[in-house]
Amino acid sequence: MKHAPHFYDETFKRRALEMVAAGRTLASVARELGIDVKRLSYWKRTLGAAAAAGQKTPDELAAEVRALRRRAERAEMELAILKSDVDLCRFAGKGLKYMFIKTISTVGRCACGVMCCR
Repeated sequence: MKHAPHFYDETFKRRALEMVAAGRTLASVARELGIDVKRLSYWKRTLGAAAAAGQKTPDELAAEVRALRRRAERAEMELAILKSDVDLCRFAGKGLKYMFIKTISTVGRCACGVMCCR
């Protein structure tokens, strides 16, 4: 009879690997945590090498990629808004345009009084 698969989070895996790094055997750690020795050995090969080298785990890298994609999307949206807002404020002259750019970068609203900011 097959058992339902178990999914372990990164903190559980790191705790198990810290116990092994402290000098305990794979078998004793696996027995204490209720996991298979082969699974712990696999974690040691994959995650242990990355942790020892100071590298990030695949889950950490995936989370970082997601965060960077969100930041890139937001930056693209802000750029599009700024481009359209600068076009709307073009009639006001250079002094006001630069004041707009300075204000929008610090406050997020246009100082020209015209409804050019959303």
